[in-house]
Amino acid sequence: MKLNHFLENQECAGRRFTAWLHWMEGRDTPDEDINGVYGSNGRILYMPGESVLVTRIDEQNSLVAMSNEQNTEGYEDFVIPFAQFQRDFGMWPPQLEL
Repeated sequence: MKLNHFLENQECAGRRFTAWLHWMEGRDTPDEDINGVYGSNGRILYMPGESVLVTRIDEQNSLVAMSNEQNTEGYEDFVIPFAQFQRDFGMWPPQLEL
């Protein structure tokens, strides 16, 4: 599975991507998806428009390690499956480092 339409999977590591959350069919209300993505501890991982750094790609287990430095609840490091990355970050080109 290709993570991003603009890069090969391993090229995503070390780059920032902007979260694009949208309503998914089958949900009771759009708010379940567009307000943010929460981790198992109930802390928010990322919200729409946040730039998140990809720190590692695990092709064998189809996982993406990420770090959110903008999180209002403090630094948040987390891992998501390829399908979630593709859904929330894969549609847009990566942000250029300035």
